[in-house]
Amino acid sequence: MATSCIPHSRTAAEVAKAHGIDPARGLSAEEIVDRRNRHGGNILKAHPPANPLWVLLKQFMSPVVYLLLGAAGFALLIGQTTEFIAILAVLVINAGIGFITELRAVRSMEALRQLATRSVVVRRESRIETIPAEQLVRGDIVIIDAGDVIAADMRIISSANLASDESALTGESLPVAKDAELVAPDTLLADRTCMLFKGCAITRGTGEAIVTGTGMD
Repeated sequence: MATSCIPHSRTAAEVAKAHGIDPARGLSAEEIVDRRNRHGGNILKAHPPANPLWVLLKQFMSPVVYLLLGAAGFALLIGQTTEFIAILAVLVINAGIGFITELRAVRSMEALRQLATRSVVVRRESRIETIPAEQLVRGDIVIIDAGDVIAADMRIISSANLASDESALTGESLPVAKDAELVAPDTLLADRTCMLFKGCAITRGTGEAIVTGTGMD
């Protein structure tokens, strides 16, 4: 695949050509093995479960926090109780926000890893097959239907009334309409309407897409 290809700013035909794939046929067995050897499978690296206590302690391990703690101690020493309480409140709020954000990120990664246990429908060697999501490789042609959870980043090549829930990725509360039309290279992630992103759910419609990124890509 040409690494310079930016999938959202190229036509579906150009993306397919860059991946060396005929969408009507799909990958051959030999191509699948070759791509898996070159790029790996559709698996996220596993990490030990996060210890909530350690995550919380990490929020206090920075030079800025040390300075604020020093300032709080000095304020208490000179009798500035109000300043002491204010600084501690800032530290606690900051630590709380960081703690919640990091835990959510860890859980999101775990949820993405769980996607590997799902099945996806693909076209390979001109046949429609159902395979475990972890077996996807770059260039696979995936058949999309309402209710599917996207198992890898993909470039849409055809669609019919397609929409995706990307709230977990972009914060957009409403489903995003999707189609195969290219967008500008500098288009923001939330506006790349020709792309489907790992972990997002299809809320309506059908389509086909080519896998452009797997695993840790």
